[in-house]
Amino acid sequence: MGQNQGVIDVKVGVVPETPIFTTLTQTINSSEFTIEWTASNYTDVYNIYLDDTIAGNTTITEFLLEFDNNGDYIVGLSVQNEYGISNRALPITIIDENPNFKESNDNHYRYFFGGGWIIVAGFIGVAFVKMKLKK
Repeated sequence: MGQNQGVIDVKVGVVPETPIFTTLTQTINSSEFTIEWTASNYTDVYNIYLDDTIAGNTTITEFLLEFDNNGDYIVGLSVQNEYGISNRALPITIIDENPNFKESNDNHYRYFFGGGWIIVAGFIGVAFVKMKLKK
């Protein structure tokens, strides 16, 4: 009986960790910008979403986004390997508004400045934002 009867090959894997954006605030003066995040273990590819639609993927920890310069955009990020896809990172929001006012709701804070792009990180509980606009 030279065969290995009853032997089962088992492949054990881990779904990647949820990534964390490191691009928290930035002034944008064009229709493109680069987002960055921390590296996640067990990663094959990072998936980048713009308003819940896949904008692209990459194997490095940054991505150049291009978009129309009107409106608000939600940027999402997940990590994928052969065992699955991670939870999405807490999103960041890109805001283009002309009025100069501040509003807050549901623990999400928006700071509006005339004609400028501001990225505001979304955190559960409290949002801390520190930024300067170039003139």
